[in-house]
Amino acid sequence: MDDNKEKAEDKESYLTDDLASLESYIHDLFYFSSLPLCFVSNIGVLLEANPGFEELSQYKSFEVVGEPVEKLFSKKMIDKLAKDTFKRRAVRGRELKLVNKKGKLIPVQVFTKVRENEEGDVVGYFLTPLDVTKMKAKEEKMKKTIKELKEKLKGCRKKK
Repeated sequence: MDDNKEKAEDKESYLTDDLASLESYIHDLFYFSSLPLCFVSNIGVLLEANPGFEELSQYKSFEVVGEPVEKLFSKKMIDKLAKDTFKRRAVRGRELKLVNKKGKLIPVQVFTKVRENEEGDVVGYFLTPLDVTKMKAKEEKMKKTIKELKEKLKGCRKKK
């Protein structure tokens, strides 16, 4: 009997160490990632933000953690995003405007995924906002160029 108890204790110790190692790895990955990432509770409070999120929003974590996510997004848009996230379990590529610390509106494409606790209850969602400012600028430049080309083409047709 003592041998079985000792094996069970060894296995429990091994699994506990393994779990601690995995938690540490996940924590390191969350804070190492350059992708802006935060965790929002199911009542809309920002609970965690990584350095990539700090860089995009220009807020330090301690300035936004514990605050409503409406501090960064319009209430109407973030409420719809949360509702859709909880309903569909994830949202991919939705465009929103993030308000940074200086009050500047930044066009972002957001990705969300529900977060569950050990019992499978939804406790909130992960939110990744990706800055699409440069892409939008290039898109506008391309639209302008296309418009100019169409006008030139129209002019060439009229000359014939």
